[in-house]
Amino acid sequence: GEFNSGNIKGSTNISLDKVQSNIKEIEKLNKAVIFCCASGVRSGQATSIAKARGIKAYNGGGWRSLNSKLNK
Repeated sequence: GEFNSGNIKGSTNISLDKVQSNIKEIEKLNKAVIFCCASGVRSGQATSIAKARGIKAYNGGGWRSLNSKLNK
């Protein structure tokens, strides 16, 4: 529901509880990823999971804030 209420164009929805099981797919992207959520808390946890696997990852914080930064 959170993703459908607003998201960044071109983004992919992976809930926090699915990040670990999708980590190999994220690794295959072979590029940095930015995680975001409504508040930035779950995206911080997802970022930590990815970084622990050696993925260049960033916590974009809340999706509204990140979206406004990307559209400047």
